[in-house]
Amino acid sequence: DSAGSDQVDVKELQRERKLHRDVDICDTGMAILQGELEWIRGQSAALEEAQLAVAAETAEKATKASGADGEDESDDEEDYEEEEDDNDSLSSRREFEFNLPQDTVADVETFLADSATDPVRCVAINGIGVVLIYQSGEWAYSSDGLPKKLKKALNAYGDQEDAGRNPPPRYAALGTEGRYFLTFGSGGHCGVWNGPPGLDQALTIGLSKGAKYKKKNNRKNGPPEARRHTPVSSVAFGTKMDTWFIVFRDGSWEYRGKGIPEGLEALLHDRREKADLETVTLGPSGEWFVKARNGKMWWGGTSDDFDDLMDYLEESERSPTFVDFGQYNAYFVTHE
Repeated sequence: DSAGSDQVDVKELQRERKLHRDVDICDTGMAILQGELEWIRGQSAALEEAQLAVAAETAEKATKASGADGEDESDDEEDYEEEEDDNDSLSSRREFEFNLPQDTVADVETFLADSATDPVRCVAINGIGVVLIYQSGEWAYSSDGLPKKLKKALNAYGDQEDAGRNPPPRYAALGTEGRYFLTFGSGGHCGVWNGPPGLDQALTIGLSKGAKYKKKNNRKNGPPEARRHTPVSSVAFGTKMDTWFIVFRDGSWEYRGKGIPEGLEALLHDRREKADLETVTLGPSGEWFVKARNGKMWWGGTSDDFDDLMDYLEESERSPTFVDFGQYNAYFVTHE
């Protein structure tokens, strides 16, 4: 009996020692994570302070410039400025806020650095994957998280063998499960996409039976496999494979799927289903964002971090121009 008791005591002692080791490991891990968190907070605060300093310096220079010779501007200069506005010159003054997986942040910061000389026209994210399209039609994308066919379509533009036959990309949207939409050219009538069957029908509704380009003619109107589609303002993919939301150029819209957020449906109903939308974006976790043509915005299903950012932008009198969501509570916001 004494020997059996000793064996039990040894086992208890071993378990106790193992438990202590596990606790020590957890404490060490928590200390490391806490240190990383403090570092990230410090970097975020430093970045925000730098952005505010740059904004203040830019405003000061603008004030001095307008006070110097503002009354002597010629009619030609005024006409030129108006023409720039028509060409979306506001994109050159846009700023960016985002929350992305750490492995993606380095790529995005590199992409945005190029926007100083070539403003960003469009950004699309799905969490890990990111696509940026610049005003010139050039583009950049992250190495991971994107469907191969989307990369192929982007790479078709600017290929040495292309010889200018393919128009540049103009707008992109990303979803989970390999869903995407990409359109080319200023007219926005030709693109490539992947989604449920209902998406094809919605994008091609109103086109004549012969409107889809035959394969041999695709090179004139976009990369291989490009198809005609009704001009759109935005395309969004929701939580489920069958869920999507399209806003057309005229402000009308159409959606389908079991994953449409209840809050979004309620908003559309309360607004009497007005055909005055500018953009709608959906996220993989039920997030949604709506912007109407009059500038009003609504959103829901979003993280506290995103809500705090939107409150901050409102308090700072900054206007969001674009919002997108991705996995892992990822978001990307451009504002003016």
